[in-house]
Amino acid sequence: MIQQAIDLSLNQNGLQKAVGLVKAGGFSDETGQLTLLVTNAAIATRISQKAPSILLKLQEQGYSASSLGVKQAPGGLGIPAPNKVQTTEKPPAFPSSAEKSWSKLMNQLDESSPLRVAVEKLLKNREKG
Repeated sequence: MIQQAIDLSLNQNGLQKAVGLVKAGGFSDETGQLTLLVTNAAIATRISQKAPSILLKLQEQGYSASSLGVKQAPGGLGIPAPNKVQTTEKPPAFPSSAEKSWSKLMNQLDESSPLRVAVEKLLKNREKG
């Protein structure tokens, strides 16, 4: 029942594309906060921006929520996570000229430098070309 009200409120606020990507997460009687679960940060941001309007539409439908909380929950509670793109391409080979340049930089850095640690890791894990 609350899910239908949320979907209607999203539609009335121009967020038709978010229907199905936003689910009711729970309601706190103490604070009057309705928590909405969303699939990704972009939708969470948009819902947060429109929260006052969404809340008003929910109140007009008879729900006593006084505030909205938005949490990201990809893959959780039946909200499908976005499809991950899998690539079969190998990263480009690490040419010897690049290795020399990175080694030269690493030798100029202080032993305790976080950048030096990162460069050492890069050189250790490279694909030789």
